[in-house]
Amino acid sequence: MKQPHTQWLPSFRNAPGLLPAIGVSVAALIVSLLPLLLHGFAMGHDWSLELVRIAEFRHAIQDGQWPPYWASNLYQGFGSPIFLFYPPLYLAVAAAFVACGFGLMQAAVGALCVFSVIGALLMWRFVRAVSPASPAAAATAVVLFSLNPYLLADKWIRNANAEFAALSLLPGVLLGATAADPLRRFWWTAIPLALVVLSHNIVALVALTLALGIASVVHRTVRALLPVVAGVIAALAMTAFFWLPAFVLQPLIRTEDLLSGKFDFHQNFPNITALLWPVEFYFGGWIWPILLAVLTVAPKANQTTQRIARAFGIGAIACLALMLPLSTWIGRRCRFCVSHNFRGALWGRSRSWWQPASGCWHRRYFDRDGRPRYFFLFCSSPC
Repeated sequence: MKQPHTQWLPSFRNAPGLLPAIGVSVAALIVSLLPLLLHGFAMGHDWSLELVRIAEFRHAIQDGQWPPYWASNLYQGFGSPIFLFYPPLYLAVAAAFVACGFGLMQAAVGALCVFSVIGALLMWRFVRAVSPASPAAAATAVVLFSLNPYLLADKWIRNANAEFAALSLLPGVLLGATAADPLRRFWWTAIPLALVVLSHNIVALVALTLALGIASVVHRTVRALLPVVAGVIAALAMTAFFWLPAFVLQPLIRTEDLLSGKFDFHQNFPNITALLWPVEFYFGGWIWPILLAVLTVAPKANQTTQRIARAFGIGAIACLALMLPLSTWIGRRCRFCVSHNFRGALWGRSRSWWQPASGCWHRRYFDRDGRPRYFFLFCSSPC
């Protein structure tokens, strides 16, 4: 059966509630960017490091390095191969703003604005594809995504700009994993996943796992999974110029030092109370237990939506399990999973794929009488 085409900004005809939905989505996006637009680049945890990286990345390009690999002015002029291991996409976008005449701090803000808009558009596109009859569902997902406390902390406090860029591109990967048309399934997996790989190393591994896991739950046949697998392979091929040198040179990095002493994962299981109370940057919000229950067990409008929502719920439960001591067995066998930052941050990152699922059940539970309660949505989104 031919699938209906979903435009980025669909026609206003035969789409009741579309204009308010777009207005609410734009308002949420503006709220998320307002501190940056009014006060400039946040002087948070890593603000000076981020500005230095942007400057060094542009300097490397001016020196003829493409892609950049060596930051010649770091470590008192001895230099550093940081760009072999630090993903380049956010730095490249910010450096492009600098090349256009903007200052470093303006360029950093400009790049954050670009990825914020891209994230909102991808989230809108994804939920509109899953639930084309309900613009309010797409608006719900965009609002929850734009006002996600973890993403706001990335922009406003932590200066985790590379991670923010990757999480903004993540909805595109989810769109590829759940698309009904095989060709779209391939391209929507390949291109967004390639951009995520070029944005943030840890989120790239999470996105790859999500793409394969969610596609398995939604499509359930080997033949239907082939476009997603092909998309993953294509994404890795397109980004091999970045990850292959890093993989080859990885033995030169003393990774064991990152997992010893105060970083020993046995002593660093995240504070579980932070999932319900904002004492850590990976605060999950107050309503996540209800949302998780709804995603996992509540009936949905159709079978596809139900599978997508349950796949996201299962993924969230898996993330929670990795944060608990019961995952010690896995941690002893998988170094990637024992990073303290990964364990704690994984919970905040997981909210980035709850938002589309929230939009999918929005129409059934949030606006049963056809009148979405956007004021309530705005108030509850940071929770």
